[in-house]
Amino acid sequence: MLNLTITADDCGLSRGIDQSVIDLHQSSMVSAASIMANFPQAQAAFEAYSAYPTLELGAHLTLTDGKPLTRAAKRSGLVKHNGYFHDRFFLFSMSLFPSEKMLGIVREELSAQLDVFVEAGLRPSHITTHHHFHTIPAMRKIVHELAKQYEVSWVRNSDFRLSLVPFNPIFSNKLVNVQQAPTTTDYLTPIKVWLDYPPQALLNSVLKLDGWLELIVHPCIFSDPSYPSDVIYSPAERYREAEYLRRFFDILQPHLGREVQLVEGQAQRKLERYA
Repeated sequence: MLNLTITADDCGLSRGIDQSVIDLHQSSMVSAASIMANFPQAQAAFEAYSAYPTLELGAHLTLTDGKPLTRAAKRSGLVKHNGYFHDRFFLFSMSLFPSEKMLGIVREELSAQLDVFVEAGLRPSHITTHHHFHTIPAMRKIVHELAKQYEVSWVRNSDFRLSLVPFNPIFSNKLVNVQQAPTTTDYLTPIKVWLDYPPQALLNSVLKLDGWLELIVHPCIFSDPSYPSDVIYSPAERYREAEYLRRFFDILQPHLGREVQLVEGQAQRKLERYA
């Protein structure tokens, strides 16, 4: 039996993304939402999602889009002259041999992004990272330490061997026997990389697995005036992902409860002092 979690990334980036996530959740597709706490829309996202207690809310930590929250990060090499984070290629190159000072700045910034949840009275149920930066060992160590500190339930898998994509020469459908702390998903697959393939091809690959698979979607409505102009991946491209997910979900139906079990989103984890 395969357990399937469907997670929407980049929540809190724009109103159109949040609306699309709610639509998909109401259709019983998306069960988890990863919020980017460093964007102005994040607070509105918390309010919008509060009406859906079965939608699991987690943190989509970012060091490659938007502006940092901490003073140290704003003054560091993580950002460009305009105050926005450098792109992922810069971050990945910088992270190969990071200084202790830089790692301290990264930890402080990521903690600040998690603290946005705490200030909203919530404990993030999971952690994912924008552009998957926790595949880098130094960054993964920080993310896993913060996951323990903030008592999150699970963290997105960062092992390329367990990434289900149309072509992955090192993919293994036998789970790598590594003790993980915190808990991580067994496999992951982004819808984005399947868009040039029919949904049946994705389903065929999914049905070969046992364990826990996280399916990732970056949804949006087709036209979104609130979408940040500096973010490259457009609303129309995101809308295409949402439509692909709907088609995939249609052909998944006969297999639900047999080969595939949907993992329902956890109830929003409110902190005791806010309960």
